[in-house]
Amino acid sequence: MKEDKIKRIVAIFCLILSFLWLIRGGMFEAAISTITSGATVLLLFWVKPTNEIIKRIKCITEWLFIGITVVSIFYGALSLVHCHELGIQIKNIKNGSSIDNIVDLKGTTCKIKENQIVWVVVYSHPDAKYYPHPVPAAVDYKNGDWKNLNTVVGVDFEKMEKFDIFSIIIDTNSPSHDSIRKYLALPERHGLTELPPSSASDVLSVIRK
Repeated sequence: MKEDKIKRIVAIFCLILSFLWLIRGGMFEAAISTITSGATVLLLFWVKPTNEIIKRIKCITEWLFIGITVVSIFYGALSLVHCHELGIQIKNIKNGSSIDNIVDLKGTTCKIKENQIVWVVVYSHPDAKYYPHPVPAAVDYKNGDWKNLNTVVGVDFEKMEKFDIFSIIIDTNSPSHDSIRKYLALPERHGLTELPPSSASDVLSVIRK
């Protein structure tokens, strides 16, 4: 009974913490910990088997769910601790990957504000120019996730060529934002000679398939 009491206290505490984390725009770990802690509470309060084997399985499952919950919360807390300054990262493509000329990018940011935007800029090694995506990336300001769909990396015939993909954070009232907007308004776009200055950036090199 003492063990059940401890598990109930831990499970309820984790469920409340996870749920609050989830509704405040928590990460994937918040959803995992909410589900596992909720399942643990259900097992502890409503499932009362009489068979000894089922009791043992139930006990192991409860501790397993509690373990997953604690690990998820710990991992999420660790991520939040590391997110102590403005930053950005591309997450779904690794450095050195071989990619098609049109690709969807996904990533994360740290400490981004609503007056800041994420812009993807592709650097072409064949012609030594920077090409901003036509529109800024879609940013979820609650959790910092962002995505940039249909990112063009070179043209069809530039297979096996090297490209750098930059993701940059810029202020909406900055000269960098103005310069990108002016460039995109041109009837013909032949690339920028320099990468617009940014508050934070990430870059990875890729090879065209």
